[in-house]
Amino acid sequence: MLFGYVGIRVAGECPLVSHPCHTTVTPRAYDDFMAKGSVQRKGSVWSFVVDLGPDPATGRRRQARRSGFATKKEAEVSLRAFATASDTGTAVSRSRVTVSAFLTDWLESIRPRIRETTWVSYEMAANRISRQIGAVPLQVLTPLQVESLYATLLASGGAGGRPLAPKTVRNCHIVLRRALADAERLGLVTGNPAAAARAVAAPRAEQRTWSSEEIQRFFEALAGE
Repeated sequence: MLFGYVGIRVAGECPLVSHPCHTTVTPRAYDDFMAKGSVQRKGSVWSFVVDLGPDPATGRRRQARRSGFATKKEAEVSLRAFATASDTGTAVSRSRVTVSAFLTDWLESIRPRIRETTWVSYEMAANRISRQIGAVPLQVLTPLQVESLYATLLASGGAGGRPLAPKTVRNCHIVLRRALADAERLGLVTGNPAAAARAVAAPRAEQRTWSSEEIQRFFEALAGE
């Protein structure tokens, strides 16, 4: 029986010794190799690395790395999901498909199932997304990159670098989240970074107030009835 560790490495007080250390938590026994990993921070960005064990064909060590997480918790959640997928055999095969290429294929696949006007609005949103992050490989897209996308669209995502309205950016979020949900369902990615990203708040309906002149005219109209 081999013993390994499944969980995350955290900086803090080691449970086995009296000095601060990086330690992997939650030990458990296993018969075959099980994925294990750690999270780490570089500057303000968090990342994780997962040890996938030796390659069956070559015996060489295999690791998977993902970065771009805004918080430690995001990195931990993604690490657990990736490690679980690896252990259960549901980890996706590595692919170089970009966000832009996937969105193009995805739009064509859903076209027969939605109204043409809806499809056109989806295409516009997809084009806005692709202009910013289209070259990013689909499998390495992170929630932090998605949130940065929304910030860029709000600031300069319109024609000629003009700002986009929050409602328009929120529509981009809806389209991206739906597309990535299908990518996850199809086994192209292990998670949906748009679901973890903070979406742009829905704009509140503007409430117009009357001026003093309008109020006066209103009461004069009532008095004249």
